[in-house]
Amino acid sequence: MNNTKKSLEDQVKTHETQLKDLQGKAKGNEELRAEITKLQESQKQAKEQYEQQLQDERMSTALKLAIANKVHDVDLVTGLVNCCLP
Repeated sequence: MNNTKKSLEDQVKTHETQLKDLQGKAKGNEELRAEITKLQESQKQAKEQYEQQLQDERMSTALKLAIANKVHDVDLVTGLVNCCLP
């Protein structure tokens, strides 16, 4: 979970750096402005994916902790529960 979180945070930082670099170059250039808009949308999608993955990891961890002493194979039960959730 920590590795996934770190990886996604790094991706978000990379996107933000790219946006700042392009904004500095985009003074008066429509193509660069369009590229900035495209990268901003990409940044927004990456952030949403990061938040969803983080929420999924939290839910999975909470589920594993809740059933830890009640079942023999926590990973198996967690997999069965995850496949049945929307």
